[in-house]
Amino acid sequence: HVASGEEPVRREGRLVVTGETGLVLVLIPAGEFLMGAQHLDPAGPQYDPRADLADPSKGPNEKAVEYDKSTGLPVEVPLDAYFLSKYEMTQGQWFRIRGTQPSFDDTNEDGTFDEQPYLPARPVNSVTWTECDAATDRFGLGLPHEEQWEYAARAGSTTIFSTKSDDPASLAGYANIRSGRSVPRSVDVDSLLPNDWGLHGIHGNVIEWCSNVPYEYGDPDKAAPLGRKQRSARGGCIAADATQSRCSRRLTGPEERPMFVLGLRPARAIERRDG
Repeated sequence: HVASGEEPVRREGRLVVTGETGLVLVLIPAGEFLMGAQHLDPAGPQYDPRADLADPSKGPNEKAVEYDKSTGLPVEVPLDAYFLSKYEMTQGQWFRIRGTQPSFDDTNEDGTFDEQPYLPARPVNSVTWTECDAATDRFGLGLPHEEQWEYAARAGSTTIFSTKSDDPASLAGYANIRSGRSVPRSVDVDSLLPNDWGLHGIHGNVIEWCSNVPYEYGDPDKAAPLGRKQRSARGGCIAADATQSRCSRRLTGPEERPMFVLGLRPARAIERRDG
């Protein structure tokens, strides 16, 4: 995306992101997928014993995979093709778009924050949903819908993690997440391994804002009880462990509240031209 920075450099067969690099968009193919997880039937689709079926009054849960009410069979969610950023938006890209550096580092042991120096190849954080919506809209981009995010994160897999494995150990090299009480620092967005569709950092550096209001699976028009000032977010982060970084994990946050673990991965719709 030339308006957001320079073309990435290629070294030894891989792209290298610097502070001057612009957004790199990946074409996500059209298709269908089973969204969500269920913890009731070990032999059923997308079984996950850690699937969150919490009280819906606290926000949307993973529920079961969508089912046809008449047959009880899982229903695949259809999606058109779209573009999604290969990496989380960097601090450098944010600065060029917004002219600000809002990012903080993770918390110290005493719970305080350190204002981090400008690290342009690391993911921007501490940005509100409203700021992200305005920043992406300026360049004809947007935030992915929750369905788009999970579809791209899974990259054709049906396992708990996009690594084609249910084992948290498989996240080594793919995710920058918490281990025990140790909270890591953020890392450059190109330093984590990609999933099968070339997306880096899906399971963590930062949680990523999504476009939609939280909703109940099977009824996208029915907002979750927390209200319409909330927005969905997906992915793991430096403060999350493996259980909190699963493909189906659903999160919400107030539109106007920045958090040091919240960033974004821009998306772009494909314009259709008649004729």
